[in-house]
Amino acid sequence: MKELWTKANAFSWATGQNAWIYWDAANYFKAFIEACSNATHEIFITGWDIHSETNLAPDWEGTWVPRRWSLNHFLLDLLKSKPDLHIYLLCWDYAPIYLLEREKLQALRFGWFSHPRMHFKMDAAHPVGASQHQKFVVVDQSIAFLGGLDLTIRRWDTCDHFARHTLRVDPQGQPYGPYHDMQIGFNGTMAQHMAALFCERWKRATGETLSSQPVEQNFTPQMLPGVYAFEDVSIALSQTMPPFRDLAPRFEIAQLYTDALEAARHHIVLENQYLTSRHIVEILSGVLQREGGPEVVIILPELAGGWLEQKTMGLLQGQALYTLRQADAYNRLQVFYPAHRELEKSRRYITVHSKVMVVDSQIISVGSANLNNRSMGFDSEVNASLYVKKPCYGFTAHLLSHHTEVDATAIESHLESGGSIRDAIRILNDGSAKRFLHAFPIQATGPMLLDAELVDAEKPSVLEEGMDRWSQMMQILARRLGLSSPTVMFGVGFILLGIFLFALYMISRKSPIDHYRLMAFFRGAGGDSWQRHALIPLTFAIGGLLFVPINIMILATAAFLPISQALVHILFGIVMNVTTSYFVGHTAGRYFFRRFFGAKVRNILRRVGNGHFLTLVALRIVPVAPNSLINLTAGVGHVPFFRFLAATLVGMAPGLLLLVVFQKSLFKVLEKPELVSILLLVALIVFGLLLAQWSLRRFSHYGRS
Repeated sequence: MKELWTKANAFSWATGQNAWIYWDAANYFKAFIEACSNATHEIFITGWDIHSETNLAPDWEGTWVPRRWSLNHFLLDLLKSKPDLHIYLLCWDYAPIYLLEREKLQALRFGWFSHPRMHFKMDAAHPVGASQHQKFVVVDQSIAFLGGLDLTIRRWDTCDHFARHTLRVDPQGQPYGPYHDMQIGFNGTMAQHMAALFCERWKRATGETLSSQPVEQNFTPQMLPGVYAFEDVSIALSQTMPPFRDLAPRFEIAQLYTDALEAARHHIVLENQYLTSRHIVEILSGVLQREGGPEVVIILPELAGGWLEQKTMGLLQGQALYTLRQADAYNRLQVFYPAHRELEKSRRYITVHSKVMVVDSQIISVGSANLNNRSMGFDSEVNASLYVKKPCYGFTAHLLSHHTEVDATAIESHLESGGSIRDAIRILNDGSAKRFLHAFPIQATGPMLLDAELVDAEKPSVLEEGMDRWSQMMQILARRLGLSSPTVMFGVGFILLGIFLFALYMISRKSPIDHYRLMAFFRGAGGDSWQRHALIPLTFAIGGLLFVPINIMILATAAFLPISQALVHILFGIVMNVTTSYFVGHTAGRYFFRRFFGAKVRNILRRVGNGHFLTLVALRIVPVAPNSLINLTAGVGHVPFFRFLAATLVGMAPGLLLLVVFQKSLFKVLEKPELVSILLLVALIVFGLLLAQWSLRRFSHYGRS
């Protein structure tokens, strides 16, 4: 096999490089500690998630102080002992669905309350609905690590993946199951290119320019059983970067998989968290239908996360595997999940989070990209791929034997002598072993719970593109006015307040308004009926155009009316809010978009979004943008109005009811703090928290990375 790198599948490559691949976090975290301990100038860290209390080395006990190895404490120790060192952390500015499971006050823990040379920023420079999924570290621009592992909690595990491990607990002491992942490290020229990528992302996210020179660091990792070293190899770096404003898209990872899989002659081994990508399934189907083609082995987790993920990504994956089985004309496909007999008894499983591809034991790719549609075109990803001139059967043997109890050397000898992957797996699967590779059940799947384009989108939807354009237009307006975005938002608030006060003045010109008259007016004891019934929906309509949070308007309405009346008025208010914003977007949105963004956006706006009903409901349950922005963009995208309105009412109903009841309970406690009213409020809060916790368990695994 020849070297495959081209400008279409890599943004940088070099020959004569050294690299190390780490199995599981216990090995990678120690390499991270070692590299950072030798840092002198700067450490760059970026990830999908970063947690200050991540225990980097729970197995280093005895004379060591365990707290020393928490991420934040370790980094602070470095800063205190190295006066020239700066540490930069760039974390994805995550979607609301992850709010309850992410570390609270991250910016304070890593920023204001830590050290002046600790620089922490959140990265939201990506399309609405996408994520910054790259996970890499660069030390002094001389050593880099990348892969599937974030520096966060519930990742640490050893290569043994014991069913139970006393050290495998989160900061609250809660145990979690076996967790498998892989990371690659390298130095020299390619580390400098990763540093340049970080600086580019930092500037997009913060507007700040970072500049420094690489510092030579002689890094030779400890050669532990879970570390595999490569010398004098070719390394290529590939990205997925979705189109975002003026940023050109990059789909190098998708092209890399295409080129590598189509070039395979003997075997393909894929280990990944997901397999749902239409593109990858199409390429693999062609490979399996080719006479004399390679063996294909795929290792996946037994289950796809939580309940919702199993009903969405799990079903998509089932469809993909069924398609591959139908295409397997020569019986060369094998699909497995790592099994542990002790885990089977308790109905638990090993989480497979790695993203690895091996082709003919010469192309080895490790990175952050899942084999799903999002990673091929929507989320930001980065992979490092090796090309070795002579097949490295040792690495392939280690990859296959990792989840078994058979020594890799026997498999390496088998492969070197020309043995097949199928026979190698027969050797690995000793019937008496506790750990083995279990055949993955493949069968036709049922209907999807949600629209596939929502759960595994390959590109932004019309709604998401429109949201981003409206957001950009507000930023452009702020710049043209010479004001900051918060100043513009405060100005909008004052305008809304003025309109509301003017409306009250017009209603009450005949007599002054006092607190009791105002309450009587809203409750129906005074004032003209049409005025009372029109004011609230009118306020919702105007508030929607001025981007006033709809929850504030809901709470304000509930403050003046009994629950039954409040719910009716709020319902009509929501209808007016949606209708007004939708039709403004529908009629004027295209004009404003053309005015601000030109021909490029006109091409986007010519696409009409059909808007799957459950997709729209999910957008309301888990909002990815302000309510007004969703309404306006639905109009711009020509989503069918009545379907959009119905989905809005269905999606907002649970939260609306909870908000109104909570507000009433709170006011009752404030007005008359009796034991019964206090207990009712406490019960409501507890119920809300339990409901949120249940929702987290059920739904937050969707899209977990």
